[in-house]
Amino acid sequence: MTPVFINGAKGSLFAIFHAAKIESDRAVIYLPPFAEENNRSRRMIARTARAIAEAGVHVLVLDLYGTGDSDGAYHMTDWLVWRQDVQQAALWLREHHADRISLWGLRTGALLAADVAADRLLEVNRLLLWQPVLDGAVFLNQFLRLRIAGNLTQSDKAKETTRDLQVRIKAGEILEIAGYDLTPEMAETLQSLKLAHRLPPEANPCLWLELGISAPPVLPPASRRTLEAWRAKDLAVRHQVLTGPQFWALQEPEWCTGFIAPSVEFLSGAKP
Repeated sequence: MTPVFINGAKGSLFAIFHAAKIESDRAVIYLPPFAEENNRSRRMIARTARAIAEAGVHVLVLDLYGTGDSDGAYHMTDWLVWRQDVQQAALWLREHHADRISLWGLRTGALLAADVAADRLLEVNRLLLWQPVLDGAVFLNQFLRLRIAGNLTQSDKAKETTRDLQVRIKAGEILEIAGYDLTPEMAETLQSLKLAHRLPPEANPCLWLELGISAPPVLPPASRRTLEAWRAKDLAVRHQVLTGPQFWALQEPEWCTGFIAPSVEFLSGAKP
């Protein structure tokens, strides 16, 4: 495990590089989720990255521009810059370690991975999606509710609705939400993104892992519709429905080990 700095589109990007335990031309770039979900998932991601490296695939755990230990601040983040950061990370891997590069994303990171693959910004070997955000507009509303919920506990704060906040964003205001600055540009981009519309190339094998609802676990209806839309285009996508805690949403670190084994098998296997 080695800390590295990569020249990104707008500044230096920090990453943790997990070298494969055997000689390999395969690598995967991990793309993190939004805001605090990133911090809450770090231990789970580190554990999975070590397992993938043990299986013979290099892993680059990336802090996107404006996040983590990379240059910039959250109010300077930009989706288009993040897309370029992924390209720069792939270039770094090709210069140092590997030619066959896959993308692995969690939540909004999965949406970013699919977005990059759909526009063929780089040649993606495989696409690993963990609990992908299906609709950026729905995710944005959920994020705005964090501010509303936080203000309910403070008598000196004015009561707000998601509509109020959306009006302020459209007027150009940067909103502080749970310690993170949401810019109008980022909000506008999120609102425009739907996973069903970001179709990866047919040649990209894709594994979609998601926690199910009910017991035994079943795929949520919205996820099922998106999968059906992808498969209607003859995409090589398969999915698994798992059980476990939503580690990206919990204050205390939790393991959801069901994600690890199929991810390792998918990224390191000879066949999709």
